[in-house]
Amino acid sequence: MLALFISVSSLAHEVRPAYLELRQTGLETYAALWKVPALEEDLRLGLYVELPVACTNITAVRASMINKAYTERWSFRCEGGLSGRQIHISGLSSISTDVLVRLERLDGTEQVTRLTPSAPSFVVEAAPRVLELARTYSILGVEHILTGIDHLLFILALLLITGGGWKLVKVSERLQMNFRMTPPCMWPLSVMTIGGSNGLRLSLHALIRQEPGLCLAGEAGTGAAALGLVFHLEPAVALVDVCLPDRNGFEVVKCIKQLVPTCAAIVLSDAPDPCVEDVARIVGATAVWHEGSGVNQLRRTLRRLIQGVLSKPTQN
Repeated sequence: MLALFISVSSLAHEVRPAYLELRQTGLETYAALWKVPALEEDLRLGLYVELPVACTNITAVRASMINKAYTERWSFRCEGGLSGRQIHISGLSSISTDVLVRLERLDGTEQVTRLTPSAPSFVVEAAPRVLELARTYSILGVEHILTGIDHLLFILALLLITGGGWKLVKVSERLQMNFRMTPPCMWPLSVMTIGGSNGLRLSLHALIRQEPGLCLAGEAGTGAAALGLVFHLEPAVALVDVCLPDRNGFEVVKCIKQLVPTCAAIVLSDAPDPCVEDVARIVGATAVWHEGSGVNQLRRTLRRLIQGVLSKPTQN
């Protein structure tokens, strides 16, 4: 496929981020996924991954064009690994967009980086030390339990039912086994939540789990993180809080419709506001839901979307 450079002037309003995923498969080997926004079949952004000089490809690059995204997949080897070495995105300094990078190490730890025109390179960090990992996950674990009363009640219920001791351990092992054996979601609509308070997110996640025909594709707390996930996951529905820490929800909805035109974006607001509804329609949102209207209204909207998917004729 012939990749054409796009002039800087034509990219002045490009907001779709590129996405680079590097997954370590061995001590010195990695699998790469590179997704670049494209306008047409043979017209893509002039962004290219520059690996360290110690890296060489061990498979041919497999390229494809899907949903206005130019995608490349390949594997490579770096003598001594990537730790401490720099990766550069050629062309990013002259294009108004971002590159979201996710690196997954052999031990399961990750490095997530956002590259910009003013910072088009990053250095691969070494895996966090055991004490650092323990401290990080301890804090996250305590916060996760303390901010979720359902977790505390669940643990209390297990203690009351089993009486503690080895029975509790056996029940916990069986529950973990059931979770591991749960098959991947096969429902027609994947839903992504963006922003919202802790309480609202828990309510939305509960609704998605309870409603047949829906599955939770992912969640993001900021607009920047959301755009990278949307570009990668391509959800069928995005629930977007109108107030996000780094940008307003309307801007995110507009970007989502550019990234994944088929995604139905639903704007979430605190209270009914005609201005919110008007702007939501302008940016391409499917609906507006406010907390005061109750979860049932949102459930009805999602059910209409499910019915619309199920009623579509199957393509042979």
